[in-house]
Amino acid sequence: MREYFGEVYMIHAANGPKQYVLGRLLWNLGTDVDQAMMEYCTKAFGPAAAPFVKQYYDIWEQVDSRRKERMQQRKLSNASYNIGSFVGLDQGDTARMEALLKKAADAEKTEIQKRRLQVVINYFDYIRCLADRYLISERLREDKQLSLAEIHKLSGQAAELDKKFNRMWKDVISKDQLGNYRYIHIRTRPDAKPRVDRIYYNFGDVVRAYVYDSVEAALKNLEDRECKNMKRRDRIKFWEAKKKEFPDMFQISLRLNQLIGKPAPNLLKNGNFKKYRPGDPAVPGAHPQLENWYFYEQVGGIQTDEYKSLWKIVPSKAAYNHLGIGTGKYPEIRTYVKLTAGTYRFSASCRTGMPMNFAFYQIPEFDPDSLNDIARLRKQRFRTPEIFGFTCHAAPGVLPIRQTFTIPADGWYALLIAIPNQPARAWSRLWGVKLEKLP
Repeated sequence: MREYFGEVYMIHAANGPKQYVLGRLLWNLGTDVDQAMMEYCTKAFGPAAAPFVKQYYDIWEQVDSRRKERMQQRKLSNASYNIGSFVGLDQGDTARMEALLKKAADAEKTEIQKRRLQVVINYFDYIRCLADRYLISERLREDKQLSLAEIHKLSGQAAELDKKFNRMWKDVISKDQLGNYRYIHIRTRPDAKPRVDRIYYNFGDVVRAYVYDSVEAALKNLEDRECKNMKRRDRIKFWEAKKKEFPDMFQISLRLNQLIGKPAPNLLKNGNFKKYRPGDPAVPGAHPQLENWYFYEQVGGIQTDEYKSLWKIVPSKAAYNHLGIGTGKYPEIRTYVKLTAGTYRFSASCRTGMPMNFAFYQIPEFDPDSLNDIARLRKQRFRTPEIFGFTCHAAPGVLPIRQTFTIPADGWYALLIAIPNQPARAWSRLWGVKLEKLP
């Protein structure tokens, strides 16, 4: 071995075994990995606890193997809800892990071994708040026979786990200065502010949004079962009765509003593409004058003819016009919106033969006056990573897009919709772009 380059995060509770085994393999590629793992667990946690801790890590390895397989089968992207990290979990996995760590805790150990094991237990308790909420979400989606009382109970369990997750961040994880639970960034200058990396904290927002939509999916399954032959007015009466029974389930109110025809207002101005002046769909870069939307040709980072695309508006008598996206190297539109902290849902529809990317960014120091000055608007910088980002993969027919997410703080945000590369003579359509604030 002459040289090795790899990415290993110094989070001891998660990557301690990886670093130890990697060191053994770099010294001798013929090393038995299971034997090296047992050696690590024995030295770190004592011979009595070692078998249980090794089995705990073995389950995580099984979860990761299933994750890779399922990501391929479902063609999921890590960007879509960011749930790709959880799809390898099966019901009962976390209970098995908990039982193994309890046996390890009850086994004979020295004081330093007890402290090491407590670090692993704390880390597991923190991650489990995410894992169990994901598993609750999957049950809400997959079990078609859940009663409303069961849906309410599962939703309440997820809410309690969310509270525990935030408590653990405040009381344990955020106070970590050794890299046991999160990444520690070294300050390059003495006067630099310490950087706190909210490791896994953003996943809390992601999983909360996934639970949110899963409850709605469960209610829809319930309605399909209980109201199969009902007319709309009878379905409304059904949910009005259920709302009195479970007044704290705001998803019931959302379902009622959908049936009554009172959706939440669209916070994106001109999301229906009705306010426009036509461009020339035969000339690259001659985009329509689309109120409150900006094209890459206007605000993109590369201002050359190579990045000019074909665009057109397809008028419709329906509530939405269609935006036609034609040939171009990076056809993109974006809009800017001022929002308050809270939970939101983004939705749209598209018909495309190419992947279409959606991303939502925070702009920390946005200058509202730049909306009237393209040169100044081009200089506005996004905070990365994005609040949400996902790809709508090409498929025949209409593709409905729906994403629930959390806005962390009041401020200005930018929505970007783009196709990385639209080939010659290809056209995609986008319509019904909407952003709602949820209860």
